[in-house]
Amino acid sequence: MKISIKNFGPIDHFEFDLEKDLHVIYGENNIGKSWAISLLYLSLKSWKALSNLSIEQFNNIKEKQKYRLENTDKKFLLPETTWEEDEFIRDFNNSLYNTFTQMKNFISGLEPEIKFITNHFTLQITRDDDEEGDEELFFYNKGYVFSDLNVVEYLPNDEYENIYFLPASKSGIYQVLSNMGNIFAQLAQYSLRDKNLSLPAMNEPVSDYILNIATIQSKRQGRFNQLVDFLEEKVIEGSVIFDDFQKKLKYKSNRTGLVSELHEASSMIAEISPLVAYLKYILPKKNSILFIEEPEAHLHPKVQVEMMKIFVELAKSGVKVVMTTHSDFMMNELTNLLLEKKIDADKVGSYHLMMGEKGSYDAGDMKATIEGIEDYNFTDVAVEQYERRMAILEKLNQDAIAEN
Repeated sequence: MKISIKNFGPIDHFEFDLEKDLHVIYGENNIGKSWAISLLYLSLKSWKALSNLSIEQFNNIKEKQKYRLENTDKKFLLPETTWEEDEFIRDFNNSLYNTFTQMKNFISGLEPEIKFITNHFTLQITRDDDEEGDEELFFYNKGYVFSDLNVVEYLPNDEYENIYFLPASKSGIYQVLSNMGNIFAQLAQYSLRDKNLSLPAMNEPVSDYILNIATIQSKRQGRFNQLVDFLEEKVIEGSVIFDDFQKKLKYKSNRTGLVSELHEASSMIAEISPLVAYLKYILPKKNSILFIEEPEAHLHPKVQVEMMKIFVELAKSGVKVVMTTHSDFMMNELTNLLLEKKIDADKVGSYHLMMGEKGSYDAGDMKATIEGIEDYNFTDVAVEQYERRMAILEKLNQDAIAEN
């Protein structure tokens, strides 16, 4: 399945191919990477509800859609969200409004459009302003599908069953909210557009992240033992443990045996520990997708290289990984792994977001091939720095010669 995004916040257009196992999104700051990864996460969360429909439920929606089509100029407008069958669109509405305050294209002002594209049909979601000014979401399908096919027969039942999100600044978010965050996170899920309840701002990917960690079962799953052992022994040199009583992650040093709070450990340990916890206690091995923002944060380049190896191994083991990064070290290591054939190029989605006249888009110039990934994101800065240094050294040499 592919997910196509148009006119969403800073994004002009972007297409995401879920047939690939490892996805890396590059681009400058403030260009839409976080918008893209958050929207993809929320889209797949809501898609699960649609996948769970029975054929009878979906046929019921088809008939009501057909009636609507004949009696309104709005194509395939979904009925009111009081029906059970509308769980997909209701969840999607809630998730979007719980995460984004503005959704129109920031530059053109055009309404957003999201498409779910499968081999058998396309679902398109866009936004409509009704007469009262309330913004609604509706979906329609182009072509023949609703009238000629039982779409539900072609929906993947469990391919995207387990979906997880590790946000940027994950260690800081966890440290601030570890005491009360699970309460805030649960309240945030139920306070959607409720003007009478004021809560600290917490978007849905972040609240999901806090809830997942707060509800950890301390028994180790053992599904990613090799990866966890490598991270604990070679990288953080200690163990990530979950305190059942305090409902907190903690760190136990191999060197001293001391158990400490994450905020007492190094920034590198604090940043990697949530990922270790997910691998150790949360993440199922099959039918899983892990979204992670800027995994290189607070990490030395040597550790960044090791992290890319971890993500490649995760992708090969059955967990789809979707990440954003500003790390040229991680990009170069991925190129090396492609050259070594440690991962197939057709399993890697490499996207380079650039800003155009109508918003950001994937330039398509950093696609993964058997020869690696061409660097059109970091090289210009490196060359500029090198040339500046050479110019400074040349000036210093000329000044020294003049003084002599």
